[in-house]
Amino acid sequence: MKLEAIVKYFSPKSMTPGAVPCGMTADTLTITDVMASLGMAAAQSAIGIELYLAKAGVLPPDSITNYIEQLATERGKKKPRIAKDGIASPSRIPAHPGRICVS
Repeated sequence: MKLEAIVKYFSPKSMTPGAVPCGMTADTLTITDVMASLGMAAAQSAIGIELYLAKAGVLPPDSITNYIEQLATERGKKKPRIAKDGIASPSRIPAHPGRICVS
């Protein structure tokens, strides 16, 4: 399934909920299959999926752009400062929770 095909599941042609097309086979994806795969993709890359859906007009772009702005601001505050000689001092580098610091 291509990412471009996801948009049609958010704006179905039929107004009847649960309407099944006549030519449906066992290999045809259902809305449940599509939404499950969308959830799995969003678990790995939520920002990318939300940006695509905002571009396609499914989601409002304000929420994702505000989130990216907040994320950039927070990560910018955590960035270690570089001394004038171009070397970051070890005391200024924040410890990463998964990294073992040996002094």
